[in-house]
Amino acid sequence: MKKCGKKSNLGYALNYLIRKYINQKKFLPIWATITLTTRCNLSCDYCYFSQDKNAAQDIDIVLVKEIVNWLHKNGCRGIALFGGEPTLLGDKLIDIVQFAAGKGMYIYFSTNGLLLARDQNFLEDICKGGVSVIAYAVDCVDPIYGMPKKLDYQLLKNLIIMRKKYGIRLQFNTIITKSNVQEIYKLVEIGKINKIPITSRLFSTHLLDHITNGNYDPQLFTFNTEKSLVELDKLIANLIELKKSNPLITDSRESLMRIPKIARGIEVPFDCPAGKYTLNFNTQGNIYSCVDEMIKGHCFHQDLKEDQIFDENVLKQTIKKCSALCTACAELQTSQGVKHPLKFLF
Repeated sequence: MKKCGKKSNLGYALNYLIRKYINQKKFLPIWATITLTTRCNLSCDYCYFSQDKNAAQDIDIVLVKEIVNWLHKNGCRGIALFGGEPTLLGDKLIDIVQFAAGKGMYIYFSTNGLLLARDQNFLEDICKGGVSVIAYAVDCVDPIYGMPKKLDYQLLKNLIIMRKKYGIRLQFNTIITKSNVQEIYKLVEIGKINKIPITSRLFSTHLLDHITNGNYDPQLFTFNTEKSLVELDKLIANLIELKKSNPLITDSRESLMRIPKIARGIEVPFDCPAGKYTLNFNTQGNIYSCVDEMIKGHCFHQDLKEDQIFDENVLKQTIKKCSALCTACAELQTSQGVKHPLKFLF
């Protein structure tokens, strides 16, 4: 069975180097995310998708293939498949993975794992299809009100089997809130035991401000007391210390150090080129950059057959604004990839 991880990484890095130095002016999509659906089978109280019930829709599979072809033509070799919950697409998801893997794409796939835990054959078909990374979105080991993404031990066992069988990479994706700080410690320990990297993103209210529907209680998740902030400080200090000896903490030290400040309402800008080199596609196929998603919604819509060119002045201003609030490891890793593309080999 074809394993697309390292091979795709190498092509990903070399393609970047060639494109950068041969044609500086042409847009380079080094990384792309595709929202396959805005539907989800969970209702996390802190999630902006769960707050926007009117936005539920799936992407057309023909459109996905057009996007993947366009990305491949323009030099992109890395894609992330997101939702909502992508596994709700069923066999269509397997078709998408197989198609992208056939193009030599490095495929990052994010899931809450609920359907994969119920159907081991579904999980195996996705892995067999050529997915490179399965990012298991999990926020707690023990139940927490409003945070239903609880670790499923049987699914974890099956994921480890798939890792050995198909050479995929596993990762824990967690959201840090006031309610689950102690759970992060437990997930880190489980990650250490099973050699699974973990990345953590701070819960942020600004993504929810314009769509909250009255059911959301920010007091449950926001670090709004001195006690909760002290607990957050200790967690981050622990993760930074652990990172010195354990590569399984994938967040950069810079990213981790910014989290307590952002939780206190302190804007901490950093020089992030991710908005320039990252594309997002919504379920309608519209193109936007990660900075637009955070600051002002879907922008830069353009025909997929044309080169995508961002306004440099607009990008610089929006990146400056969003980087003050961003704690998304994916964007930071893209930033580092732009500076040091060969890091993707490791």
